[in-house]
Parts: sequence; C-alpha cells; structure tokens
Amino acid sequence: MALETVDPLWLSVSILAVSVFALVYLKRRRSAAPLPPGPPGWPIIGNLFDYPKEDLAKGLFELHKRYGPLVHLSIFGKSTISIGSFEAASDLLDKRSANYSDRPTLVIGDLTDIYHWNFPLMSYGPGWRARRRILHHELLPESIAKYRQYQMHVTHNLLRNLLASPKSFGKHLHQTFTAIAILVAYGLEPQGDDDKYVGMLRGLSIAADVCVPGKYLVESLPVLQHLPSWFPGAGFKQELAYVKRRMREITTGIWQAGKRHLEEGAENDSVLAAIVRNAAQLDPDAAAEQEEMGLGIATTIWTAGAGTTESGALVFFLAMALYPDVQKKAQEELDRVIGPSRLPDFSDRDSLPYINALVKEVLRWHVTTPTSLPHASLKDDIYNGYRIPAGSIVLPNLWAFAQDPEVYPDPSRFNPDRYLKDGQLNEEVRDPATIVFGFGRRICPGQHLAAASLFITCASVLHAFNITPPLDTNGKPMPMEAKFVNTSITSDPAKFECEITPRSPARAALIEQLVD
Repeated sequence: MALETVDPLWLSVSILAVSVFALVYLKRRRSAAPLPPGPPGWPIIGNLFDYPKEDLAKGLFELHKRYGPLVHLSIFGKSTISIGSFEAASDLLDKRSANYSDRPTLVIGDLTDIYHWNFPLMSYGPGWRARRRILHHELLPESIAKYRQYQMHVTHNLLRNLLASPKSFGKHLHQTFTAIAILVAYGLEPQGDDDKYVGMLRGLSIAADVCVPGKYLVESLPVLQHLPSWFPGAGFKQELAYVKRRMREITTGIWQAGKRHLEEGAENDSVLAAIVRNAAQLDPDAAAEQEEMGLGIATTIWTAGAGTTESGALVFFLAMALYPDVQKKAQEELDRVIGPSRLPDFSDRDSLPYINALVKEVLRWHVTTPTSLPHASLKDDIYNGYRIPAGSIVLPNLWAFAQDPEVYPDPSRFNPDRYLKDGQLNEEVRDPATIVFGFGRRICPGQHLAAASLFITCASVLHAFNITPPLDTNGKPMPMEAKFVNTSITSDPAKFECEITPRSPARAALIEQLVD
C-alpha cells in the first residue's frame, strides 16, 4: 500500500501510540532498575541511624567499603546517593552535569532568603546561571591578574605580622584571607579585627545558627510555613523573619559602602566596581537587577572563599611543622630561584615547581570540604544498572578521592614529590584541584584565585621563616599530631601551636624594609 493512501489520522494515532508505549516502557525499565546498594533501613525513618553523625566523609567511606562506589541511604523517604569513587563522580557530575547541577531545597533557605547573598546554595536555573556567568568572568585565570596587587599587599602585611607576633599566626591568617576577599569583592580594605566591614560580614553567621539540621520542625513538615506567625507552634516565623531582615541589612549595607568608596574617586579592580560600571551602561530596570545580583555575588566571595582558603593556609603551617624535610626542600628551591635579596612574587610561579607541588599537596592532604556542598538530581537516571531517583541528594566523597592509595600512594603522608617527575610537575598524576574544587557546573569559580593566594602565601612565608614544633619549658620540641575539627560541611585543623622564626637577620630585614 502506497504511503500516500494511508489515512493521515490513522498515521498520527499510530505514531502517538508507539511514542506512548516507548515512554511507558522506558519509565518501567527505569523504575524496575534497583537502587544502589546500602544498609537496610527501618520503616518511616529509613537509614536515619546509619547516617554518619561525626565525620561524614569517613563514615560514608566505611559504607563504600562494604557496598561499593555508589551507596543509597533513605531518610524519611528522601534518597541520598553517596559517591565513593572519583570515576563515578566524574561520570555523573561532570559528564551528566545537566542532571546533577541542582541543590537540595531548604525551607529555611526560602524563609530567610539566604539564596540572595549565598548563590552557590541556589537551585539550578536562570537566576543561578546569570550570577555564575558574572562571577566566572571575573575569576577566570586571565582575569585574576588584576587582583595580584591585593594579594601581594595583604601577603606582605602577613609577613610583618608574623615577624612582630608569631604566636598569633592563626589570627594573622584570618585577617589575611578576610582582607583578600573583601578587597576583591568590594574594593574595601579592612583595618584590623575591629573593622566595621569585617564586623558586618561576620554578622552573617546568624544564618549558620538557623540552618542547623533539625533545629526547626518546618524543615521536616514544610506545611508549617503556611501558618500565621501568631499561631501556636509557628513562632519560628518571627525569628526567621528577623534573620531575613538582618541579612538583607548587612549585605546591602556593605554593598552601598563599596559603591560610596567608588563614587568618592577610589580606583579599584573589585568585582563590585566591574558590576557597577557595567550596570551604568544599562537601562534603569536592568541596572537594578544587575546590582541586585552583584550584591549576592560579592557576599559569596567572602562566605565561600575566605574561610576555606584560610583553612588551607592553616593546613600548610601544620604540615610544615610536621614535615621538616619538605620544608627544607621548598626553601632550597626558593633560595636557588629567588635568592637572598628579595621576596617571591607571582612572576616566579612557573620557576618554582616544588612550591607548586607543595600547594597541590596542601589541597589534597586535608580536604577542607570533605563532601562538598550537596548536589541534587533533577530527573531519574540510570548509572551502571542502578537507578538514581529524581530529587536525590548526591554527595561526592572528596576526602575519599584525595586519599585513594591507588592514585596517591601512602596518602596520609604529606609528600609534594608525588606530583614531580624529573624536577617538573608530572601531568600524569591527578591534580587535587580536580577533586577539591568540585565537579561539573557547580565547580568552584574561585579556584584560580584561591590557588594563587595559597601559592604566594606558602612561597613568601617559607622564604622568610622557619616553621617548627612548639617548645616545652626546657626548650625541647614538643610532639605534634594532625587533628581536625569537623562540621556537617567543613573540616579545619584543630587549634595548634608552632614556632615561627626568621630564617636569618637578613630575611627579617627584607620584611622590615617592605614598602607597599
């Protein structure tokens, strides 16, 4: 029968029927696929008691040793998929990033409007993409060269402070990376611990207090958010309304301070300056929208960047005190390349392979965000025969990837030589940056700025100072060990002491003669 004699209506119905059958078949095939393996759960609460309470990354790693690279946990019907291998994380979060670039939705986040000033927590969509596009452009490798003046200035202040009061190195590091973040974001330079801008941004910690898991019943029973605030049991709405108002005051206040600084004639290369200058070319509505996004982008540079880079610098000081042989090799390279009459700068970076390897090892040896911020799946997916339901929380175990002995032999040892071959960086060894800065479309846009800050910090400090274990009352070195304090997302070195002394009077003089 010729095709032209077929009834068009019958042909359309046939095509529709085949399409429906194919969709039903694929849906049943997907739903028939098993979930990834995991511990058996209890009715209603699921795996509530199997979810690690103390050290999340190490606890999940123990489950991976039993169940494989993908582990499924269900808590009150909500699926969590833990990824225990770098290959699986790359397959899902990089190669299928369109499906795994969402974030879990927090009711508290909606009620406090936390997303407007911390956009990495935003759901995947046009608003997130627009903010990401702006920040990505400002933090490209070729873009961050304009921030080197800030990094050098702040690093030289760090050296002065270490020379004057070495016991307070933790405080000095906090000031250093807070200053870099505020200069890059707003073009404002903090003036010590009592600086008003630092105080304003510290006020954002109020959000951490309300986002504690389990603090508010509304997170488990979202229907409560629709109750009037005067209703018994809905008093949380007044508290969260205050938090929302206070966070808006803080983020708007420091943004306006940065704008006034710019309008008063201050020339700077901050992210705020770039956004304000671009907004001036737009119509009023578009300009207002651009600045509203900029407000959250600038705040994110501080909230997401200052603390994690500071933690990495603390890891560096701890490692140097524990591994004097590494410190000696780094200083030998610095002496050979830099010489005794000046301090390192960014032009030396390509000539210092061991320092670059040391920075890589700082990132790997202790991952400051062991499971990263959680991803969320947008649609059902099948991976290696297992079903990952839509809306699942997806956790890549960055700590496990960085401690993989197949990739990094003797992973608990701090060893920059693992990245070197014939005196140069060995590109065949997995760069820890591909782990610790995340995956896919959610990869940290500030990774190049963070790595540059760690490089100039490590190089400058080692060129000028020796870092050794603390001394007892008899002047003998005290034993040290690496200890860390974990939260639900971050892991930082526990408070420790070390001796920081100038390598020579000449090196101390280099610092004293600094003029910025």
